[in-house]
Amino acid sequence: MRIIYLDIDSLRPDHMGSYGYPRNTTPNLDIIADQGARFNHCYCASSPCVPSRASFMSGRFAQNHGALTHWGPGYDFYYPEGDGHSLKYPFFTRHLREAGYKAVTFSSFGDRHHAWWYFAGWNETSMSVK
Repeated sequence: MRIIYLDIDSLRPDHMGSYGYPRNTTPNLDIIADQGARFNHCYCASSPCVPSRASFMSGRFAQNHGALTHWGPGYDFYYPEGDGHSLKYPFFTRHLREAGYKAVTFSSFGDRHHAWWYFAGWNETSMSVK
């Protein structure tokens, strides 16, 4: 099985063809959605995107990982064991790698938000998103 996780900021499902929107606004995403799993009810653990992605990667709520906002006080991700290689609290990407998946990201998120923890655990990273 292959897993493609698409993390897209500011795209509403009610403007996607695979969710019934009549205009052809997302033809390539609709093809992927038609061949895979699609969620009708999905909620983010936090908002804005820095704490939300930190929760997705760590499996913890923002008050437990410390990334509460984009910038300033409350911005830094807290590693329970002092670094990004926690065995007790591994990132989602570690679970993927240990299950035999090759985890690759094409994202400028970590660089754009100075969220360097985001790059922990991937087999490959690329920030040159165009």
